[in-house]
Amino acid sequence: MRIRYVVVTRDSDFADIEALPRHPYVVKCWRLPRAYTLYEFYHPVFDRTYDSDHEVCNAAHMDPVARAQEQEVFAEERKLLAPLYREVANPRRGPFSMRSRTTDYLFFGRGKNSIKWPQIGTSAGWGEARTIRISGRLLATAPEAIEGLRTVFKEWVDCKTALGELTSAEELRFSGGHFTSTCEFAGPCGDAVIALLMVLTATRKETALAAIGFFHPEDYSTLFQKRDGPGKDSAQVRMDQS
Repeated sequence: MRIRYVVVTRDSDFADIEALPRHPYVVKCWRLPRAYTLYEFYHPVFDRTYDSDHEVCNAAHMDPVARAQEQEVFAEERKLLAPLYREVANPRRGPFSMRSRTTDYLFFGRGKNSIKWPQIGTSAGWGEARTIRISGRLLATAPEAIEGLRTVFKEWVDCKTALGELTSAEELRFSGGHFTSTCEFAGPCGDAVIALLMVLTATRKETALAAIGFFHPEDYSTLFQKRDGPGKDSAQVRMDQS
């Protein structure tokens, strides 16, 4: 099974963001709130080099033709992201990534600690679910933090509803510093959930977000422990320690 290659990065990282949706290798392009973009990059060679079967991937990377094709594909990506590549030699080896069963999500930044991530948790199979319970914890319960979170969450709801991805979203419910909402999606929720993770992370100063999790409704996992940092969970979150 091919693993999808999906990137989230700042709008300012693109040489020409308006041309991005027309690129032949871009099969999905979402403009997100707070000046971020999510795109999926695809070329037929990825059917071999991004397969979930490691033997298939290894064989492809031993094939000089497949290797050359993949290098050409990523050379095209470097052109699209020319402003970012002028500052970062290889953003694909960046500070943070997440994996679902079907997708590699890469968050491009400008180096280690360029983005301060919250603690993250998920249920197994979160990316393929069509109903997700979004739960989290705030560092502060000041009214401005709660209102900030409501504002950012609504921006995401409006964006995903307009794209036809989100079919219903409960209003955020708060209990002390904890919050929750159950959302339903037209298809697998992975990309939409990743978009929410990015916009909430980008606005941590105004929301005081400490932790965020994406769970099946019947999964009662929580992120209520008081620690701030990436969680070790079924999402296979990777932090770059270099």
